[in-house]
Amino acid sequence: MKTERLFEEDVRRTEFEARVIERRADKNAVILDQTCFYPESGGQLPDTGTINGVPVTDVQEEGEAILHFMNGALPEGTVQGRVDWEVRFDHMQQHTGQHLLSGAFDQLARAMTVGFHMSSEYCTIDLRIPGLAPELAERVEDLANRVVFEDRPMKVLLLSREEAQRLPLRKRPPDLEILRVLEIKDFDYSACGGTHCQRTGEVGLVKIASWEKIREDVRVEFLCGGRALRDYRWRNATLNALAGELSIAPRDLEPAFRRLRQENADKGKRIKELLEESLNCEAESLVKEAEAYGSFRLVIRVFPDRDPEEVKGLANRLAEHPETVALLAATADKANLVFARSQDLAFDMNALMKEAVGRINGKGGGRPNFAQGGGPLVPDLLSVLRELAKGIR
Repeated sequence: MKTERLFEEDVRRTEFEARVIERRADKNAVILDQTCFYPESGGQLPDTGTINGVPVTDVQEEGEAILHFMNGALPEGTVQGRVDWEVRFDHMQQHTGQHLLSGAFDQLARAMTVGFHMSSEYCTIDLRIPGLAPELAERVEDLANRVVFEDRPMKVLLLSREEAQRLPLRKRPPDLEILRVLEIKDFDYSACGGTHCQRTGEVGLVKIASWEKIREDVRVEFLCGGRALRDYRWRNATLNALAGELSIAPRDLEPAFRRLRQENADKGKRIKELLEESLNCEAESLVKEAEAYGSFRLVIRVFPDRDPEEVKGLANRLAEHPETVALLAATADKANLVFARSQDLAFDMNALMKEAVGRINGKGGGRPNFAQGGGPLVPDLLSVLRELAKGIR
């Protein structure tokens, strides 16, 4: 069973009439005798659109047939198909841009394209190259866009394998009797079955967005045409908004950002120093106010809505004072417990923490001199801590 591929004859054709020649009830899919719908293949997404007004959700190859997955039932006999031109043209721009980038990478760096992927938002090519320097990426981008701006003609050649091998193909063609070769005039020849523009100017713009190392290859993300325009819009709007907040020109954002980041780092360092001083002073004050129990002092405090890490730091500083035990808690959405004691005492804070979290249905543990835990809030956590303190008095 074979489906005639009308998109290979005319890439701009979007409406067609066809006959349903097979139904797949289990998949809600049909095979037509001919179609303008391009199936997912070679890294390119399938077309979208409707058949008799019913949305086409997916298009896949099955041998020489093309399966159209439907969002509803179709009648017997003849049907009318309509391809979404905006989606088709977007795919044409992206796929043609891929050929331009791959050809430019091949010419400037002898970097072979070993993979291509298109999603609804971005496209990538995988290059067999050790790494990619920004300078090379710019040169490749410039060459690809120069070919776009020159609006060179493109055409699909149907050639025998022997005829195709006489051309300077960018990579080894598939083992087929008849090959579809995309020619970009005086620039690139590549065997490909996708949908492409008819002139390079239709691509509009080719923009490399980013790249990353993937095992032995480099994956390059890029945008073409309408996608590149939309990407530029939001980036430009973001730059202008940020520059407006700082009352500077967009071109001055980078140095301003670096300056602000350094200022923030300096202030963060100073805040940390001040917090250290504050915790030291607070620990001194708490030790002076602490209850004395024989040979040691006991500090019991519950701090509502205080950062647990800050309370942990306070416990550590209290433990630096000789003959001191600290039973502290921070409460916000839950109870955070920190128990610590000075090195000259022998009380087991880990055992005490196990008992504490058992009482509040929580979890925790640590070392003999320092332990942490947490659990749900209880009505009077301070009373729980005071009750625990009786065990070490």
